[in-house]
Amino acid sequence: MPGASQKNTQDGSRNARRGRHVLSPRTLTSILGAVVAGAVGLWGWDSVNNPSHNGSQGGGSSTESSSGPSGGFGSGSSSGSHKGSSSSIPACNANQLPDQARVVVDDIKSGGPFDYPQKDGSHFGNYENALPHKKNNYYREYTVDEDKTDHSRGPARIITGGSTATHPDVWYYTSDHYSSFCEMQEN
Repeated sequence: MPGASQKNTQDGSRNARRGRHVLSPRTLTSILGAVVAGAVGLWGWDSVNNPSHNGSQGGGSSTESSSGPSGGFGSGSSSGSHKGSSSSIPACNANQLPDQARVVVDDIKSGGPFDYPQKDGSHFGNYENALPHKKNNYYREYTVDEDKTDHSRGPARIITGGSTATHPDVWYYTSDHYSSFCEMQEN
């Protein structure tokens, strides 16, 4: 139908003269795709790739550690807002954690090697808000693989926070895949 095509062209020209922009369905689809891609980027690619970071909550009460530059746990600087403030996370003595957790602590302090190099030391998003709210890339996660015969990473993790990977400001342990945490203390 030559008349219909001509009418659409005329309507488009008329709208353009009036300052109105007419977008084709193809252009609208492209824009929508870009908006969705941007939203995924803002939300965090990690939460899309690792859905285990979604939906769990933690809690309890804690004391803060302050062993500073001696290579111990924490610097006493973990303050935050939300339900993940440091005062709501229970303390746990590093000596009471599983043996494999203490091995992972030593590996973290020495910079590796790690059992899961693709995951260990990677960004932990704190999407559960169970830990104190900090800027992006503050937290790192490490696998505590207590059952080496199983081919999965298991539920236990050590989460560290701070500006350096080998001298974190804070250390957290979870045995239940982010459902609860304790703040690791020495002695």
